[in-house]
Amino acid sequence: MKLHQLRLKSCLILSSNKKTVDQMVELVKQEMMLLHNIDKPGSDVDEYVKGLEQILLTKIDEIQTLQSQLQTFKYHLSEEETLQKQFYQQRQQISQQEIECSELFK
Repeated sequence: MKLHQLRLKSCLILSSNKKTVDQMVELVKQEMMLLHNIDKPGSDVDEYVKGLEQILLTKIDEIQTLQSQLQTFKYHLSEEETLQKQFYQQRQQISQQEIECSELFK
């Protein structure tokens, strides 16, 4: 993977993270409203349960989506690090060979 592609993926994961945080804040607000409403006399417990269940499912979905994107990013990051290590090792080997060759011709 090229470096600019990795940077693009980095920006995408940051954007996804920010979107998830915004969504979580909105869900917490909804959850707070559910709690506020359930404390009122004559409140509908079934409505509370359904609402909370929907909020929790949405949170789980948001987290799983972000986690999946993060795993993909980590894979590409690891792949890039491996390629960099291989490149530098080969570069060192070539440099060492050049030094050895130059010493032969002295």
